[in-house]
Amino acid sequence: MPTSAPPKNRFERRRAETRQALVRAARQILAETGDTSASIQAIAERADVGFGSFYNHFESKTELFDAAVTDALEEFGQAIDERVEGIEDPAELVAAGFRLTAR
Repeated sequence: MPTSAPPKNRFERRRAETRQALVRAARQILAETGDTSASIQAIAERADVGFGSFYNHFESKTELFDAAVTDALEEFGQAIDERVEGIEDPAELVAAGFRLTAR
């Protein structure tokens, strides 16, 4: 997941939590079905947020699913970085990255 500065106040914290809940719900739906046709209502229910909250964070489902994929790729990249940390040899670094990606 993306690492950014923590929200400064309760409003910002709740806003970030709601946005992350929507992204997490979209990721779950993508993982389960591989399909982006889920309704906004279904996504909001999965995230346990109100329907209107969706539009406070995203203009469209496409924007949400783009954020979900970006979130997953960032998490994956961080996991690879953690596992290859300390490998000095460029060839071994590439090989380790490939092995982790091919799993």
